[in-house]
Amino acid sequence: MFPEIVDASHATPKAAEFFHSFFTAKSRHDVDATMNHFSKTTLTYIDATLGWPLYTYDALKDVFVQYMPKWPSSGLYYPTLILGDEHGALVAMTDTQELFGGEIRSLAPIDIKDGKVIRWIDYWDGRHFGAELAAKMRTPADKFPTNFKESTSDG
Repeated sequence: MFPEIVDASHATPKAAEFFHSFFTAKSRHDVDATMNHFSKTTLTYIDATLGWPLYTYDALKDVFVQYMPKWPSSGLYYPTLILGDEHGALVAMTDTQELFGGEIRSLAPIDIKDGKVIRWIDYWDGRHFGAELAAKMRTPADKFPTNFKESTSDG
């Protein structure tokens, strides 16, 4: 499916298993299997580079429903590094160019509660994607999110 190059040497087996399941589902472009990894009641997903906040399960699912069916089978999404456990992790990942028109390498802090993602913040470098294209897609500065819902994962 995707290249098995992930370094999970600093992840618990449960975390490695969870993220393998997630990246497999997303690389298969399976919306329901992908969404099965997210909390239906508490969810924050933010593209911090573009300033695109999604604060509910349904909002994130709507994005996946819109884009995933259009991805070619060669479009893959895979981890390269996982640091953490079943409560939270820092994950480095790659989107192949077939997904969005240019390779994207992301780093995401991810909070997990009761086996479901409750907060995922994507940070990525737009140089491989195309800095000009990223700038056109970026939320205007006066509307850029400033609350990344860190308190969601407290305690």
